[in-house]
Amino acid sequence: NNPRARAFSRLKSKYEQYFPSILEEVQGLADVLGVPVEKAIYWFESWLDNHTGACSQFAILPAHSGYDDILCGRSYEFSPRFDDLRLSSTRVNGANAHIGFSSLLFGRTEGINDKGLCITSSSAGIPVGTLPGMRRPKTDGFHFWVIIRAILDQCQNVAEAADLIRDTPMGCNFSFILTHTNGQSMKAEVFNGKKAFSPIYGPGEVPYLVETNHLTLDHMTALEPHAMRHSLTRHQALTTRIESNRHHIDPHWCRRLLSLKYPQGPVCHFYEAAFGTLWSMMINVSKGWIDVCFGTPLCNPWHRVFLDPSKNTVDPVYPCTLPAETPDPGLFEAMAMPGG
Repeated sequence: NNPRARAFSRLKSKYEQYFPSILEEVQGLADVLGVPVEKAIYWFESWLDNHTGACSQFAILPAHSGYDDILCGRSYEFSPRFDDLRLSSTRVNGANAHIGFSSLLFGRTEGINDKGLCITSSSAGIPVGTLPGMRRPKTDGFHFWVIIRAILDQCQNVAEAADLIRDTPMGCNFSFILTHTNGQSMKAEVFNGKKAFSPIYGPGEVPYLVETNHLTLDHMTALEPHAMRHSLTRHQALTTRIESNRHHIDPHWCRRLLSLKYPQGPVCHFYEAAFGTLWSMMINVSKGWIDVCFGTPLCNPWHRVFLDPSKNTVDPVYPCTLPAETPDPGLFEAMAMPGG
């Protein structure tokens, strides 16, 4: 008659159906800690039932950058009170090796795996979840960090990742950019249970991809015709700079772009409003390494981390500075989408 045990039993069947390997992983941790597995918060926060963070992401392909490698950028804005703040290099028997930031220890917010597949993400609109200020889910399904972890663990290319997103119930509203060392790339967007995908672009078929915190695919914008001011501003800033620097883009340029303060770029210091830059990443998909800045790039250094652990000389803890600022209330104003 334990309500939590009953809820866990129901959720366990979902994980057994879609991601059984995570069940084993969480069970192993529970065994080591000597606690009942149903007490793990991961289960209850990672499945959204139908009963404000922000991010920016981009991928720039060689035909546009003039650089030999595929370069992806990622800026993660949220509150340090609600995040793991942990970069994880993961090697599990029977799964792809990968590196990315964790969420609730077992989930991932982005990453690159040893098959050459990279995925980044951003919330589509007001984030869906259980924290104050978040939007309640409109449909049952897994949260984004479960999906990203599964893609990094299981998928070898963009098509397999798209199939996993298509076939898995998702309760979150999120956008994803997928890239691969073979030159393929695509966007996927999920909103209130509806899913849409761009074509899988081959090498040279698309110059770059940009997502912030609103829907951009034609058949999705009608579902949410408004966007927060900060999302439209960041999307325009990133697009304009990427477009105007054709054939002059390299990793150093991407780090500079990710270090620009809002409204010229993605960096924000509004941590009390759950809109502060917790980390920035410049991912070289072709070479398998990441330049990462823990905290805002305006006052913290960049570090290079490799997918191959033998190349890493990393510290267990990276202190960082998070300067607090107060946002203008208009930052979160809902605005009509261009052309809407």
